[in-house]
Amino acid sequence: MSPSLRVSRTPTGALNMKRFVTRYVSAALLMVLSGAACAENAATLEKLALDALDRLNQRRVQIGLAPLQRNEVLDRSASAHARYITGNLSLGTEGHMESPGRPGYTGVTPAQRMVAAGYTGNSTAENMALISYPLGALSTDDLIDAPYHRQSQFGSYQEAGVAMSTQPAPQGFVNPEHYIYVINFGGKISSNDKGKKTQLFVYPVHGQEDVPADWLVNESPNPLPDMAGQRVGYPISVAADPGDTLQIKTFKLFDAKGAEVAGRLITTHTNDGKPLDNYAFWIPLKPLAYGMAYQVHAQGTLNGAGFSSKWGFATRGAAPLQLTPSVPQVSAEAGAVMTVKLSGGTGSNFAVTYGGQRYQYFGKVSPKVSFVTASYPAPDLLILTRNSTPCAINVTSCEIIIKGKDASGSEISLALPVN
Repeated sequence: MSPSLRVSRTPTGALNMKRFVTRYVSAALLMVLSGAACAENAATLEKLALDALDRLNQRRVQIGLAPLQRNEVLDRSASAHARYITGNLSLGTEGHMESPGRPGYTGVTPAQRMVAAGYTGNSTAENMALISYPLGALSTDDLIDAPYHRQSQFGSYQEAGVAMSTQPAPQGFVNPEHYIYVINFGGKISSNDKGKKTQLFVYPVHGQEDVPADWLVNESPNPLPDMAGQRVGYPISVAADPGDTLQIKTFKLFDAKGAEVAGRLITTHTNDGKPLDNYAFWIPLKPLAYGMAYQVHAQGTLNGAGFSSKWGFATRGAAPLQLTPSVPQVSAEAGAVMTVKLSGGTGSNFAVTYGGQRYQYFGKVSPKVSFVTASYPAPDLLILTRNSTPCAINVTSCEIIIKGKDASGSEISLALPVN
């Protein structure tokens, strides 16, 4: 948090000592309270970042990789870049880069920033994610879903540093802040690894269930630039260790009925055309079916030796969208709280999109939101708190309106009375 200082000038003339002391004590108290708020906010952001790292380590263990160890030097480099991005509001213009002379600058590239922080490993990378909710695990999920970023998430790094920072969200978002997550990866690659066992790491893993059926093409660099902003099937990836050479010759996906699914194999960077070397991924061109078992058949070479691999996974099932309130009706008492849970639907890219109150005043319907404060701690969760102004005289038909949607475009709404 960057504190701001406001200076007020005293009019010419004698200064009342009692007023001076009062102002001095008040200012000191304000600084103490502000410091406590900053410390609390910093602790909250650190917990969110650690939640993201925990989720990543769960997934790494799931596919057969070692969990990443937290490194305080990489923490510093990640934190510095997170503060730089939010301080300059430059995520969309600079991303992983920094410009000398701008506030918070510590190095142009991620590697330079990690070295400046004191890191000595010879293998580094950086991932970043922007989310609209205070959920660290959601940051990791988004990065793993995006196939180019998945390569770093499931790379052979040994350690990582993480940081979370916030910036104001543009108008129209349900929450007032955006959360910027930065993870810096590090490790040491030895040149004496000849003779090591070669192996493939696939994701989704064999037997994995509850796999998302779709993915929104919004990654940078974009693996499908001709389909930007569209819903496609969930990306499937195959990876080997750094230094290995992986070539995928054929890649096929079959549904439970044996029908082949159309998709696109990506083996190069779309921004510069360079080979991915030890990594490849395949993207279904249309969303997969919900609650369907799939089989993957991949053939190619690993370090020149041929391989043929088969594995299977299942997508999560779909159910009708449902909004479930914690109480059947909303209390008119100030301070009363209600929670509403969104469930069902596609389970991906879905969210509670609105929570407010409409009412009739002298028989006229008002579209304005009043009497309640809405907060959105998670995409599928809404918390409504009653304000001090209840439904009163001349106000009739008070009701709470809640809305939600999912990735398929399905929408749901719910109206609850206020007692």
